[in-house]
Amino acid sequence: MVPVMGETIAGGITVSPAGEGRRLQVIADLVELRVSTQETDNALLACELVVPPGAGPPLNRHNQTEVLRIIEGDFVIVDEDGLEIPLKAGDAALIPSGAWHRYRNTGHGMGRMWCVITPGGMEGFFEELGVLSDATEPAPVTERPDVDRILTVAAHHGIEVRPDGSSPPDDGGPPGRR
Repeated sequence: MVPVMGETIAGGITVSPAGEGRRLQVIADLVELRVSTQETDNALLACELVVPPGAGPPLNRHNQTEVLRIIEGDFVIVDEDGLEIPLKAGDAALIPSGAWHRYRNTGHGMGRMWCVITPGGMEGFFEELGVLSDATEPAPVTERPDVDRILTVAAHHGIEVRPDGSSPPDDGGPPGRR
C-alpha cells in the first residue's frame, strides 16, 4: 500500500495539500486518498469522492464506521429497507459499522463528498478495485462493471455487497462480527 503524499511539519502534523492525494477511478467514482491509514497508525482513512449524477455504490456493509460530509451536490443515503435520506451541501451522515447502506448522487452535476472511515484500511479496497488517475473528475464508464470482480475484491476486504439491491437477511452483522 502506498501512503498519501503528505508533508509532515513541526509537531508531527501532516498536511495534504488540495489536489495532491492519490486519485483512483473506482468504477464510476473518483476517490482521492487524502490521509492514509499508514499516516494515522490504522486509526482512519480520509478521502474525497467525486461522484457523477446517478452514480454510487451498491448496497454494502463492512466493519468500518463512515462519516460522510457533502461538499457539493445532492445525494441520498439509502438504508437496508430502501429508505432514502436526502443530503445536500454541508450535511453530514454517520454510517455505523455493520449497517447496510449505499449513497447516490441525485443531482444533475458532479457531486463531491468528504469521507472519513474508521478504523483505517479501506484504501486497500479502493486500490485493488480502482485505477490510478490524474483526472480531477471521474471518467465516463463505458463498459458494464465486472460484478464478479467487484464481489471478489469486496469479499477480500471484508465488505459484503448486494449488487441487485435486494434486502439483506438479518444475519447478525458483517464478516468478522457474527
